[in-house]
Amino acid sequence: MVSKIALLQAILNSYEIPGNVEDEAIVENTIVYKVIRQPEKGNTSLSKYAGEIARQLGAESITITKLPEVNAYGIVAPYRYTSPVDIAGLLDSPEFTGSESNLAFAVGKDSFGSNVIGDLIKMPHLLVGGSADFGKSVFLDSLIISLLSKSSPVDVNLVLVSPGSKSFSQYCGVPHAAHPLITGTGEAARFLDSLSDLIQQRFASFDVLSRFLHDVIKKNKNLRSHYNGGVIRNIDDYNTIGNDDDRARMPRVVVIVDELADLMSTARDQVEKAVSKLGIKARAAGIHLVLATSRIDPEIITDTIKTYCPSRIAFKTPDAEGSRIILDRSGAEELLGGGDMLYQQTGALFPKRVQGAYISGETIARAVKDAIESHANVPKPK
Repeated sequence: MVSKIALLQAILNSYEIPGNVEDEAIVENTIVYKVIRQPEKGNTSLSKYAGEIARQLGAESITITKLPEVNAYGIVAPYRYTSPVDIAGLLDSPEFTGSESNLAFAVGKDSFGSNVIGDLIKMPHLLVGGSADFGKSVFLDSLIISLLSKSSPVDVNLVLVSPGSKSFSQYCGVPHAAHPLITGTGEAARFLDSLSDLIQQRFASFDVLSRFLHDVIKKNKNLRSHYNGGVIRNIDDYNTIGNDDDRARMPRVVVIVDELADLMSTARDQVEKAVSKLGIKARAAGIHLVLATSRIDPEIITDTIKTYCPSRIAFKTPDAEGSRIILDRSGAEELLGGGDMLYQQTGALFPKRVQGAYISGETIARAVKDAIESHANVPKPK
C-alpha cells in the first residue's frame, strides 16, 4: 500500500509544486505533513490546488502552516478516525440522547473522532448510494435501530421496502411498523404513490383542527396563546395541540427503500411521479423517504430523485463518475470501504467524511426484542 507521504509527494509532483515531503506527525486531531521547499525549482501556488490535494488525500480540506525550519511548511489535514465505531456508543452519546428530534439517527464518527448524528426532520429525504458490500446495508440497519431506540410507535411509524428480497425481514414484528414488509415492486410503487393521498389527508386534518381552534378562540380570546393562535401549518403544530393525548397525535412516517434500482427498473415513471408529488409538502406532513441503491446509474439516481433528496450519503464508488452521480462531486471513489462514507447534509457546502458504525446481527435482534417489549401495550400503527 502506498504511504500517505509517497501519495502526497506524487500529488505535489503532478501539479509541479516544488517540495519534498519528509515526514508526518499526528498532532491532536490532525495529521501534519512536513514539506521542505525547493525555491530553485519555482514557486507554483499551493493554494491554487488545495481543494484537489485535499480530495486526493481523502480529506475534507487542508491548511498550510509555517514550520520553524528554514524553507519548511506543513500541510495539515484532519486525521481520519479509523477505529471501529460501535453503534451502542453512538446511541448512548449526549449528541443522540440529547437530541429533541424523534428522527435523530446515528451516522458514525468524523475525522476527529466526534460523534455524527443525523436528523431526518431537517433533511427531509435522504439518498444513500455506493457499490455493494461497502457499508450501505449496515448504515440502513443503524438508521432503523436508531429510530427504534429513540422513538415510540406513537411518534414514528416505519414502512420498510425491499423489492425482490427480504433484507429487512429481521424487523418483522416491531411495533413501529405501519405496514408489513413490502417486497414486490408493483406493491412498492403503489405504496409510494399513495403517500400523496396521505399528505392530502393530513393537510385536511390540519385544516379541520384550525377551524375548530378558530371557533374556540373566538369564544375565549384568552386561549389564543395556548393554542398557537389557532394556526395549524404542519405536523409539529398539530401534535403540540394533542401533546397530552396519544390518540390525538399524528406519527411521522419514515419510508425506507433498500435497492431503489429494482424499483426504478420496473416502475421508473411511477416512482418519479410519486417522489415529485411529495415535494416540499412531505416535510410539513411528517413523511420522510430514505432511498438506497448499490447500482450507481443516472437511470436509477435521476435528477428528479436528487432534487427531492438534498441530503445524501455516498459509500465507495467504482470511479469519480459514480461519485458525481450521487453527490454532484467526485471523492467517493477514494473512500476505503468498511463504512467509510461522505455525508452531505442539506445546505452544507462540502460533504463530511464519516466512519459509519458497525452493527452485528445480535445487536439487531436485541434491539428488535427490546422495541417489542418496551412498546407491548402501544396500539399498532394503522
